[in-house]
Amino acid sequence: MRIGINSLYVITSDADNYTVSTKGTYKSDQKVVDGKEGAKAGDELLKAVGYVHTLEQAFRFLLQRQIRESSASGFKQVLEEVERIEKELKLAIAI
Repeated sequence: MRIGINSLYVITSDADNYTVSTKGTYKSDQKVVDGKEGAKAGDELLKAVGYVHTLEQAFRFLLQRQIRESSASGFKQVLEEVERIEKELKLAIAI
């Protein structure tokens, strides 16, 4: 399973857990494949930032992480960020 949340986060799964990852791209000097430097340049790079056992935990993890990363400087701004992030997560799983 793979759920793209936004331009920065993705949730993937395997038989044992859910992985919350940040998305990026390989740079020309990051990967050597078959002796060729930069062979994966421009390909998507996922960096795991959390492992959880349920999808609900994955969404809670993302909510908390994005709140901690926000630049909110007051309680009202934090509440606005929570509302924005919750909407984003709901849109990501909308059918």
